[in-house]
Amino acid sequence: MRVHLHMGGPTRIDMRRRIFFLVILTLWFTPTVQADPEAESTKRIGYAVGEVRHEHIVEHQFYLNEHHFLTVLDNAGAFTVRPHPGVDLNGWGSSVYLQPFLPGATLKHTKIDSIAAVKDGIESRTSGRVSRGAADTYGTWRMQVVFHYDPCAKRIVGKGSYQIQLDGRLSSSTGDLNLLRIASNYLHEVPLLGGGTGDTGDMKVALVSGGAWNLRWDPVKFPSCFPRHTADALSIEVVGAYNNVDTAAQGYAPIAAAYKPTLKIGLTSHHSGIPMIFGAIYAQSKRGDFWEDNVGITPLVLEDSSFVAYRFDLTFEATALEGDGGTGIVQPWKSSTASVPTQGSGPRPQPIDGNPHELSNP
Repeated sequence: MRVHLHMGGPTRIDMRRRIFFLVILTLWFTPTVQADPEAESTKRIGYAVGEVRHEHIVEHQFYLNEHHFLTVLDNAGAFTVRPHPGVDLNGWGSSVYLQPFLPGATLKHTKIDSIAAVKDGIESRTSGRVSRGAADTYGTWRMQVVFHYDPCAKRIVGKGSYQIQLDGRLSSSTGDLNLLRIASNYLHEVPLLGGGTGDTGDMKVALVSGGAWNLRWDPVKFPSCFPRHTADALSIEVVGAYNNVDTAAQGYAPIAAAYKPTLKIGLTSHHSGIPMIFGAIYAQSKRGDFWEDNVGITPLVLEDSSFVAYRFDLTFEATALEGDGGTGIVQPWKSSTASVPTQGSGPRPQPIDGNPHELSNP
């Protein structure tokens, strides 16, 4: 159907007729859009959990409304938590293996007992055996955490409990007890998007607090860092970064720059006097490999501990960087062993220099 409009000088009556005619045409040719009841019924409102299977890997996706803010992976008994507090689609950075293990162990033996949305978050309940060697175990453990997401601050907060019952005391034959493992990526002297070379990756530094002492760990300056300072409560903050490695200049397919969130883990023992320390290793041979978890950070209990049972309060926090809609500041790349600034009143914690004392490999 073709419509011819008279283009001469119109009268007021002609204009009214034309407007009326155009309205009729608009109503005639405009399709009626109807809401899809099925799409409306599947739209997520509040906290929800989705599940995706990749062969032997089960991915549990945590949502608040339509935002996928955290993933829990069950990879043949290895239990991994990956936060995504920001809006950057590639803003998945450091991961946490939330399970205990002995040095050199293959992480497995974890069972996800339940993952369910609760009133103000998503609760995860897990249990398993303490991994030892390729397939052996040395005790049992269980953990309960409720994860909350703040969409305004772009922050994930988790709180829960963590218990470990060993089959016996630690010794030189067992080695130290690793309580969990933070896996991250630090790239040193790599080509950067926009030109030049420098440091980038998923993290910059780790800020560690043991109550009476503080430590700023620089992976390049101290690639193997196991200071002997013990604490009943340990806080480890892995500061996020703007990862702008130029992978095309390295000979690989190009990838976009991305904001990687800051991750913070806290452990507070219910028993005083446990020999818990901070440990970290940077695999310098993989300093240019953007796909590698070349950083391993773990709180661990020394092998001379007299305890067999351990109980901790666990805290988890992940915050998006400022450029990713969050409040975490994108700090400039800078190597330093200065102490962590102390806030509040009370005695100032003493800084330590991060001199390496290797006790076990995380």
